[in-house]
Amino acid sequence: MNQVTLSAYLGLLIIGASFASAWVDFDKGLITDLDLHHSFPILALGPPAKIPSHLLNEFITSVAPHVSLVRNDTLSAQFAYNNDQLIAFVDETSGETKVYPNLVDVQPSHRPINISRAFNFVRLNESFPIDHTNFFITTGSSLFGSTLHQSSENNSSSNALRYLTHAVVQRNVTSNGRSYPTCGAGSTASFGFTKDGTVRSLAYLWHPAKLTGREIKPNSTDKIHESIKAQLEQFGQQTGRVKVDSLDVCFYDSAVGFIQPVLRYRATLHSDTAGQTLAVPTPLLGYIPIGEGSPEPISTPDSLPVDPTDAPSNPGHLNHKRGPRPDIKVGRYVVREDSWEFVTNAINFLKGLQHPFFFFTSPFAKFIDSQYYWAQPYMFISDKNNYINSVHLAQVEVHGNWHRFSTLHSGDDRVSLSAVPEEGYGGGAGGVLSYWLIRSCSVIPSPDDYAPKDWRMAFDPWFRLFNGLHAVAGARTPLWIADHSNPAFGRRLALGAEFVFGWLETVQNDPSNAGHPIDSHTGKPIGKASAVAVCGHQSDRVWQIENLGRPCCLIQYWYAD
Repeated sequence: MNQVTLSAYLGLLIIGASFASAWVDFDKGLITDLDLHHSFPILALGPPAKIPSHLLNEFITSVAPHVSLVRNDTLSAQFAYNNDQLIAFVDETSGETKVYPNLVDVQPSHRPINISRAFNFVRLNESFPIDHTNFFITTGSSLFGSTLHQSSENNSSSNALRYLTHAVVQRNVTSNGRSYPTCGAGSTASFGFTKDGTVRSLAYLWHPAKLTGREIKPNSTDKIHESIKAQLEQFGQQTGRVKVDSLDVCFYDSAVGFIQPVLRYRATLHSDTAGQTLAVPTPLLGYIPIGEGSPEPISTPDSLPVDPTDAPSNPGHLNHKRGPRPDIKVGRYVVREDSWEFVTNAINFLKGLQHPFFFFTSPFAKFIDSQYYWAQPYMFISDKNNYINSVHLAQVEVHGNWHRFSTLHSGDDRVSLSAVPEEGYGGGAGGVLSYWLIRSCSVIPSPDDYAPKDWRMAFDPWFRLFNGLHAVAGARTPLWIADHSNPAFGRRLALGAEFVFGWLETVQNDPSNAGHPIDSHTGKPIGKASAVAVCGHQSDRVWQIENLGRPCCLIQYWYAD
């Protein structure tokens, strides 16, 4: 299921190298196949670049015509709201800039969407300064949607339509006559076009970069081999064998101080549990410095060590005082006896919800840590109304596959969505569940993942489950175990982003998913999000918790291959 982006500090050794072998399968040939005979340059980042104000205002007004950015001096940030719906924000410190499309108002297209106007954007020196890097535009993924009315019959086609197509700016660094991609938190620019040629979605974070004159000489093959094995050993110890699948050189943009050369590895976690029949092997991703002299740590928000006292508990409710804002009860349910990265994900999701900007809290809702448990099947089936259906917003951190997931290891104590009692989830089923994040591989396949004649099967479990629910979000392909998405999605929700697109955009533009590498076991690109919502409610925010009852119409969104 998901990703591991590991912290890689100079001199950091997670587990002694003498032990880093038993569970890790790593062919040294992956290292010797690389061109590591030359030194690689370090680049220093300048102040954040920005989208010109006239262009950013154009994007915002295409979503909400009478909305504009308002500066918050305390936070050194700008926000654009349509009532309580977040349309855009600019973090002036980091330079991160987002625009959200309001999915309810986006008119879909039967035809490919023209993104050629994006070529004008990369000519803007204010947004893409001339420096010691190179960049080019490529056509990114399209957001598709398909609607089904419960009473409809004999549909021969899913009628999947395009809602957005992204123009993505890819950045490279040239070294020793070769071009290497950037990776990491920075160097992000994605413009989401609709059929009328307007940009209604933006993800942007860019700093100019200049050569420092410093270079890093790659470590020896043996040292690289042992360093990567040492990082991966902990995952093999926890859950099974880890196999390194590929290794390449990229330039890690921290979005803070530097762009530096690193080795990026992709690996697969193979469970040794007897019940391993549910989920495909789990993809892992990580980075290490290419050699000595790294100018800053390589880290991500989800790579922090976990305090065991922050682990999920056994059943036992928490009591909280009510505040002046509406209380949104949050439930988090984490797979048992698996990687601690799942725990880290759950911790960081709540942190993002409760503190989207440092100590700043959401002005719209108070997010209550109502339940935080090791997942058990009964929490979703026989005793659901005391667990998942007793919270407004649920996060599940598990392994999975089409319409089912496991609560123990990667294939045991399974929950099939078809096993949920007929009344489903939500206010109509005696509970309050309104929004459900299933952070797992492949639990929400799209209509296009089925044979054309079977496309309606993608909707089958959801009409049963939705009985007051507003939306469910997850993925149609494998996800990394850990990436930036957990704290980032929590922050977006707290600030007023719509639940559905907030999730879809967060995963699609997560830096770990750049290029969406193909999973060697499923043949699908890693990091393709999907979601299901009640028609007309796809732009709802998580404090909109009214009981919608049984829907007569559902809409699915997904990012295509």
